[in-house]
Amino acid sequence: MKGLPPSLRRRYRYIAFEVISECKLNGSKLFEVFKETMLSLFGEMKPLGLELKYFDGRRGILRCYREALKDVKFGLNLVSNVENSRVVVVILGVGGTIKSCLRKFIGR
Repeated sequence: MKGLPPSLRRRYRYIAFEVISECKLNGSKLFEVFKETMLSLFGEMKPLGLELKYFDGRRGILRCYREALKDVKFGLNLVSNVENSRVVVVILGVGGTIKSCLRKFIGR
């Protein structure tokens, strides 16, 4: 049995972001805070498809559904505290692939 045709598959967008913080952050803990923020804002009824694809301690790439892009960008701007450390999340840009985000916004 084959998978879904391309016209029926979910479309994703990749958000490149930078975290300005007082101390070095762990990627998994940061992602947990992202998920908790989105859950408190939108609840479980709205699927967002969040997944942290890349994080180097300062910059990262977050994957989400294309339909939820505005909501995820809004939620990222509300994150202000991770592990009792103040943080600011700056969205660098949005791309259609991980490779394009790495090339344009992360500089790899």
